[in-house]
Amino acid sequence: MVCIGKVVKVRGNKGEVVIQTSPDIGFAGVERSIPVVLRSAKYTLSTEISTIREVNGQTVVRFTGIDSISQALKIVGYDILGEASSFPAAREKAILDVFGFAVWDISGGYWGTVERQEENEWNPLIFVRPPEGSLIAVPWHETIVRRVDRRSKKVVIDPPAGLKELNS
Repeated sequence: MVCIGKVVKVRGNKGEVVIQTSPDIGFAGVERSIPVVLRSAKYTLSTEISTIREVNGQTVVRFTGIDSISQALKIVGYDILGEASSFPAAREKAILDVFGFAVWDISGGYWGTVERQEENEWNPLIFVRPPEGSLIAVPWHETIVRRVDRRSKKVVIDPPAGLKELNS
């Protein structure tokens, strides 16, 4: 799955929202009825994009089942995930979905759980929620992320010195 973007605000009162698209995601050639997953820190909602249009330089989207302003307000801030095959520009850059995975360092120290993942061409990041404290941004780079065990939902990292403190 790829991160298509994020719902940033409501537009109108019929359930439409404005989204901020991720880098390298374009809607040219994209058909309607694209299955997507809307995900927040606590909730996941499977739906479809029923309409996509550009209005004054903004990408306006309507999701199946979101038909009112009150429903649309509930999904503001949600990440939008979809299959890379639905987005021609994204096929080359599918990100690994590690939401909810436990993060451990190579010495066996528990860092927390992956709460969010941001993909951009310069600095992809995972955001780890420790048992206590604020989110820790961890660069998604081959020198730091050493292993992803999908079966046990575990990410093993070799963080540079001071990474935890940098996020405090």
